[in-house]
Amino acid sequence: MIHEEFQWMTRLFERVYGTPPATTRYVLGTLPLLDGLDVLLPWGAAVAAARSDDGTTSLFSMNHHDHGVVTPSTAGDWARDCMTAVTTSSAPGTNLVVNRELPAETGLLTGAETIDATTRALQDLQDGTTGPATAEPARATFDLSGTGLRLLLIDVGTRGQDTVRPGTAKRTAALPKA
Repeated sequence: MIHEEFQWMTRLFERVYGTPPATTRYVLGTLPLLDGLDVLLPWGAAVAAARSDDGTTSLFSMNHHDHGVVTPSTAGDWARDCMTAVTTSSAPGTNLVVNRELPAETGLLTGAETIDATTRALQDLQDGTTGPATAEPARATFDLSGTGLRLLLIDVGTRGQDTVRPGTAKRTAALPKA
C-alpha cells in the first residue's frame, strides 16, 4: 500500500507542478491511549516535495483539493500542520503535495504525522537525499502488529454524553477475528 501511495503522490505532484517530486515521505500516525502510551495507527500522512523554480512556497492538499494550490499567506487552517513545518525550516521555496489518509473529522490523526512527514521531506531537499518508501512512526510508539493484538476503534455516537450503551464492549469483544 505504501508504494501505491508514493506512486499516486508522484503522479499528482507531476500533474499539479509539471515535474516529479524530489522526495516523498510517509509517516504513520499514532493514537494516544493512556498517559505516555501511543499506539501506532495503520494510517498517516504522505508529503511529496521539490524546490520551486521561482523561490516561493506552495501547497496542494489531496484532502482539500477544492482549494487548489495555496501559499503560506493564503492557506487555511487545514494547512496549519504543513505550514508549521515549512515556517520552522530554513528551506527556500518549495512545492508540496500532502495527503492525510484520514479526514480531520475522525480526530484520529494528531497533526504530528503531517508535521513530521513535511519536516523529513524538507530535510531531504536540504540534504539532497531522497526519503525512503517506508512507514515511519511520528514518535515512539507501541506497535500492535507483532503482538497478535488488534486495535478496534468505535464511534458509539455518544459525543456530548457521558455514558456508553450497556453491552457495547461485550458485543465488540465477541466479534470474530478478521
